[in-house]
Amino acid sequence: GAGAVSGTVTAVSGSTMTIQTRAGDVTIALPAGAAVEKTTAGTAADVLAKASVVVDTTQDTAGNRTATRVFVLPAATTTS
Repeated sequence: GAGAVSGTVTAVSGSTMTIQTRAGDVTIALPAGAAVEKTTAGTAADVLAKASVVVDTTQDTAGNRTATRVFVLPAATTTS
């Protein structure tokens, strides 16, 4: 059902994104008006392949998911 999806963005194409989760790939519609949050405010343009995200979604009767809020997690950093 609808709810939060967390994982890694594997693809962004037009207004859809694919998230790799532990249970498998999930395709989610990404409307321009969806709230996108980072450490600072963001937009749909900040949802990039390989980003780690948590996505709040709604789901229609056909099972299609639509993002209502996307939280882009900070990129992992390495120390040398």
